[in-house]
Formats: sequence, structure tokens, C-alpha cells
Amino acid sequence: MLRAVGFGDGDFNKPIIGIANGYSTITPCNIGLNDLTRRAEQAAYQAGAMPQTFGTITVSDGISMGTEGMKYSLVSREVIADSIETACNAQSMDGLLAIGGCDKNMPGAMLAMARMNIPAVFVYGGTIKPGKLGACDLTVVSAFEAVGQYSGGKIDEQQLTAIEKNACPGAGSCGGMFTANTMSAAFEVMGLSLPYSSTMAAEDPEKADSAARSAEVLVQAITQDIRPRDLLTREAFENAISVIMAVGGSTNSVLHLLAVARTAGVELCIDDFETIRQRVPVICDLKPSGRFVTVDLHNAGGIPQVMKLLLDAGLLHGDCRTVEGRTLRDVLADLREHGIVLEEAITGQRTTTRVNVVEQLAPEDAYDLVIVLLPKNHVSEVLPALAANRHTPNVLFMGNNVAGPDEMIAALGRERVLLGFPGAGGSREGNVVRYIASSGGRRYAITMGELDGHTTPRLERIIKVFESAGFPVTICPNMDAWLKTHVALILPMGGALYMAGLDNYRLARTRDAVVLMIRAMHESFGVLHALDVPITPPSLQMFEWIPEPILIAFMQRKLASEAIEAAFAHARAARDEGKKLRDEFRALARLASVPTPTMDRLRTYVDQTVPPVADGSAQILMDWRGVWVGLGALAGALVVLALVLELLR
Repeated sequence: MLRAVGFGDGDFNKPIIGIANGYSTITPCNIGLNDLTRRAEQAAYQAGAMPQTFGTITVSDGISMGTEGMKYSLVSREVIADSIETACNAQSMDGLLAIGGCDKNMPGAMLAMARMNIPAVFVYGGTIKPGKLGACDLTVVSAFEAVGQYSGGKIDEQQLTAIEKNACPGAGSCGGMFTANTMSAAFEVMGLSLPYSSTMAAEDPEKADSAARSAEVLVQAITQDIRPRDLLTREAFENAISVIMAVGGSTNSVLHLLAVARTAGVELCIDDFETIRQRVPVICDLKPSGRFVTVDLHNAGGIPQVMKLLLDAGLLHGDCRTVEGRTLRDVLADLREHGIVLEEAITGQRTTTRVNVVEQLAPEDAYDLVIVLLPKNHVSEVLPALAANRHTPNVLFMGNNVAGPDEMIAALGRERVLLGFPGAGGSREGNVVRYIASSGGRRYAITMGELDGHTTPRLERIIKVFESAGFPVTICPNMDAWLKTHVALILPMGGALYMAGLDNYRLARTRDAVVLMIRAMHESFGVLHALDVPITPPSLQMFEWIPEPILIAFMQRKLASEAIEAAFAHARAARDEGKKLRDEFRALARLASVPTPTMDRLRTYVDQTVPPVADGSAQILMDWRGVWVGLGALAGALVVLALVLELLR
């Protein structure tokens, strides 16, 4: 059967690419898709794949609006997703190139991509060029508005007819920042469409060229195993929403992005859109609310230009990957050219270090030591490569960890694993690492240790390497307990930071957040006690015995500092890691049968299901019992001392 549709002897080992073609003559949005499909088929074949094309349905919102037909519109999104999923999975396709151009086949295709999670690229059919009437640019909404103007006596029937006849001059989706152009922009931002492709005109030659290039990129993605859910991260959705706000996009994006996020397993709620709206300005004057159409935006630099402006303003996550894998390569190229710039957060002093970049750890590579410095939610991604490499005897995992080393041991073997934690905290932007290295003139120490707690010759050799580079090291005989204690402290701090709107100075002023932070620390320490995990180092037990009012005053002073601001920069950027650690710690709490109501309350602020508290809020009563007990003990000690002195007199 495959020979009958064009397969030859040399084709059966090639990846099979499904091309989901949304072509129809129902609407101008999809009328040009056949041409794009043919270009994509040809390019896929030339790139070493076997394309197989199938169709899916279309509903035109613009035509069915105001009729019974509109009831089928949103439902059609699910039908489209189901049809694409059915064809790809039934035929065991290796990748998907979806080509669509209207309101529902675009999110429908994205839903299918997220469900199946096979390498995929979306090709947008392109925007319609503006209709022309005199010096005015027209879109489909111009016809809708003309009906109202005619009814209000502002234009006559001849003018109404002229607008209606010129509003849609050819192929392509509605020309303003309506649903289709909004979703195409979102797909480009999230990395599932090629750069600049979301604002191209349907009838321009570059649109077909982009379709061909998309097929080539998809073949590369299959080879590199880049999958949609690798790209559809929380940060990618936040980027998409930010760009949508900046271009004044359609509110239908809320409906579709929430559905895609849920399918991809990404936590996203409607309040996230409002949170991002409050910090991202509208910077594009596009129809229907503005003056310009999408081809004007394309001529001004397209969505990449918008993203650059947002990135420069700190309103975009710059480390999200694309289906091309370009972000990682760009970072590596930047590192090769410029090195790593280390900036001490307090003094602003910068040093540049040239680095040799290794793009991947090959099974035959041999190193004395590999250091894994990754957020906890990404550690599992590197374990297969580390496991395949048996020539590196020492792997030091330096990062937050609640669940313990079992996952690392299972992948690498107990004898290869060491645990540690870096002394300096901070954040990275591009090739600049801004960090806190010291406090009061004393450099923060790196903490590390063997799994069994012994000080072995290999541990001493590793420590000498760090110390020779100027990094002090502290050996810990129980790194698992140290890491659990560390997370037991930072989870309440992170929750309180979100409660105070991600501002450490505001947190210092907001006593209610500090009170809950301290009480959550008590709960988390209670979990560790119930599991016989010693508080490590023991000096941190002060958080348990210092009376609450005194500890609050101490923490408020400590939190209002540049050092804490730099240290909390990581917490602001590491929301996904925080959720991973929170889930691991909740598992410990369930195992210990210890309730953690305060930690659960702080979690609502991290999840942003409730807004931050008012700046300076001080409604929660402090617990003074520790103070009275301490004063009572002091008074008792003074009485005893007085009696002793009297007896000695």
C-alpha cells in the first residue's frame, strides 16, 4: 500500500511526516494552503523524510457569526485536534507539519501537537493584505463597522457597498491583530513556528519559502528529538502572553492558550493574563483598536522586533528553546565569543572568564569530574547522558534536592555520585552572571560531601581543586539532611516573597508575610523532625527556639538588603523549580503525617490564585509566648543567682 502512494525501496527507513492541511474554499484564510502544502511536501522529501498529506475541517467564524452555525465554531477546534491526532497516531507518523490559517484550525493543531508530543512545526497560512479604498486600509471589521455607520446615517449605501467589496482582497486571514494573527504570533513566540513567519502575507513568495524551510526544520527536530512539550513550558506561555499584550492581541487567545496549557500539563490560569497585562505595555498600534494592519508590523520587523523590545526591558524569558534549537546555540556562540561575565552584585565589579564550550557529553568522553548545576526540575534530563558515559568517575550534583539521591544513584551507581551546594547565589541574564560571593568580607563556602559522610581521598582532591580556584569548601557529613534543611527554609521564604509581590524590601515591611514565613519554617522543620532528619547545620535550630517577635525583627532587618535582593533574583526566575521542590516536600509531609497549613497558605501566593497582600500589612497577631517564657526563665535564673549569692555571703 505504501508503494502505491509513492514509497520506493530507499524510503521505508525515512521518517514519515504527516502534513495536516487545513485547505478549503470556505474562507480566504485557508484558500492558499494547498500551495504551501505542496512546497512543504517537496522540501520534506528533499530533506530526507517521507511526507503524507491529509485534510481537516474548517469553520469560518466571520461567515457563521450571528447564525446558528456559530454554535459549531469552538466545537470544531476539538474536532480538528481529534482528526489530526487520529491520523498521526493511527499511521505511526514520526512528525507533524500542521498548516492552518483561521481561528480554530490553528489552536486545534496546537492541541494535537501537545497531546501527541511528536516533533512538530506549525505553518501559518499568512495574513491577508489590507483592502484599499482611497487612502484607507480596510479589514473584514471595516465591513462590520460600515453596517453600523450606514444604520446611523453616517455613510450612504454606495459607500457601504464599496467598503464591503474591497475589505477582503484575496487569500489570507483577517488582516488586523484578530484571533488568527494573535495565535500565529503566540506560536512563533513559543517556538513552534519559525521566526518572522507569523506576520507574512499569504500571497507573498516568502510565505511559501517559509513553509519549505519549516519542513526542513521539522526533519532536523525529528533527528534531534525536539518535541512540543520541550518547548511549551510555563516560561514560553508567559512569553506568548507578554507579546499578545504588547501587540494588543485578541482576547480569544485566553481561551485557546488555557486549553493548550492544560493539554501540555502546564499550570496556567486566567489570572496570569491579568498579572502579565499589568506589567507589559501595549506598544503596537494595530487594528482593530489601532491604525495599522499586520503586514505593517511585518515590514517593521515582525514579532522578533517586538520580542527584542520586551527582552531588553526585562519582560521576556530569554532562555526558552525553539523548534530550531537556536536559543541554546546562540547562547553557546555568545559564550565562545564573549566568555562568561561575573558581576559581584554589591560592588558591581566584573570579571570575564573565557570558557571552552562542550555542546554535549558523549559516551566516550572522559573527565575527572562533572559538576551538575541545574534546577531540580531539569536534573532528570541530563541523567541519561551521564549514565551513558562510564569514563567519568565523579559526578557532583550541586543544587536543591528534597527527594534525596536515589534518582541519581539509580542512573549512575552509588560510587559515582557526590552531593553539594554552591555558596554563591544570584541569577543569569545572557552571558552575565550576577552573584553574591561574600558577606561581611567573608566568602560564602561551597558545601559538599560523600553519600556515606566519610572524608575520602577523592573528596579531598575535589576540594583542593575548588580551593585552588579561590572557593572555600565546607565538608558536610550528611549532605542529604543539609539539602532537606535548606529547602525547608527556602520554600517558606519563596512563598513569603510571592506574598509580598516578589519584592524583598516590601517583604521586609510586610509583617504578615514575615510571620507566615517563620511559622511555615516551623512546620517544615517539624516534618524533618518527624522523619528523624537532623536540622543541618545545627546552628539553624535558632529558627525554632528564638521567640517569634524577636525573630521577626531580625528577619525584617535581614530581608531589606541588596544581598537578599540579589539572592532572591533566583527565586523570581525559578518558579518551576520551586514548584518541583514544593511537591517533593509535600510528599515528605504526607509520609510524616505532619500537617502544613501555613505552607499551604503560602502556596496560594506562589500559584497566584490570590493577589499579594497589601504593602506593610500587619494584621496577624504575633506569638509572644516565647518571649514570656524566656523572660520567666531569665527571672527565675536571677532569683536563683540572688539566693546563691545570699548563701555565699
